[in-house]
Amino acid sequence: AVVAPAEGEHARRIEKTVTDTLTSFDFEGGITFTLLSERCLDAVISISFNRHSTDNIDWDQKAIACRSQLYKSLLQDGYFPYRLDISMMQYLAEHSCPQYEQVLQELKHIFDANNLLSPGRYITHRKV
Repeated sequence: AVVAPAEGEHARRIEKTVTDTLTSFDFEGGITFTLLSERCLDAVISISFNRHSTDNIDWDQKAIACRSQLYKSLLQDGYFPYRLDISMMQYLAEHSCPQYEQVLQELKHIFDANNLLSPGRYITHRKV
């Protein structure tokens, strides 16, 4: 799930990136756009497949590769996730921009100055 300005241009860019990426991995795209406010929308993206398919394709691994490419493409376009599963936290830390990481570090300091909550999980320890 990524957030973006609530403008048609951004919804179209996200839809194109998602559709292009998912179809390149032989998945059908599924996107739900929700207006969070008059200025912000979110896009929840689904990668759906038949886990019990008998076609000798490891769809789980293919979905993981697709998800990684999807995050990479969306991050390059400036769209950041507002939710991630634990396995993608390090990926985000390695591929996000310094400004995004700075915001995360500032929020972490405000809400958890003693680093008690999930130390090391949501931000890296490098200085930006």
